[in-house]
Amino acid sequence: HSAAFAERQAECFALKTERLAAIRRMMSLRFDEAPPKSYAENEIRGWEGLRMARLFKTLAKEHRVSWTGRENDPRSDFQKIDPINRVLSSAFAILYREVHLAVLVMGMAPALGFLHRADPKSFVYDMADIYKNELATEVFSAFTDDDHVERDWIATLVRENFVADAKSVLWG
Repeated sequence: HSAAFAERQAECFALKTERLAAIRRMMSLRFDEAPPKSYAENEIRGWEGLRMARLFKTLAKEHRVSWTGRENDPRSDFQKIDPINRVLSSAFAILYREVHLAVLVMGMAPALGFLHRADPKSFVYDMADIYKNELATEVFSAFTDDDHVERDWIATLVRENFVADAKSVLWG
């Protein structure tokens, strides 16, 4: 790939109006709607968090899974976290790996995130978020069917969609 993706990512990162536009495009890909144009980055984070909490609660109800909320504190004893949160955390870790690989293959900078900031993998988290709704749905379904989510399924999800999604986020 050419340097066009890296150059556009850097431009979006550096220019606040471009960064906010890219964030709105990410949210549109993820939720089929964008946050209000008047929202600043922190307000968008809250908007996104409420939608994810609602999604997890809806999935738990649909699949009759006991749900007290998302628990993913890395300082917690992993074995003491409830089973559905352990499965979600494991699936998201695989997702982060696949997206990180895609970011590197495309020549983009993992640290130059738009919504996530101040982390060496901020852009990885931004782009991975696009797939979290679909992955969470798959995890809840597999969890109640006593099945599992194939690692290859996650890799295929990213490989088949990443280039188009990166173009949508960066250029619209």
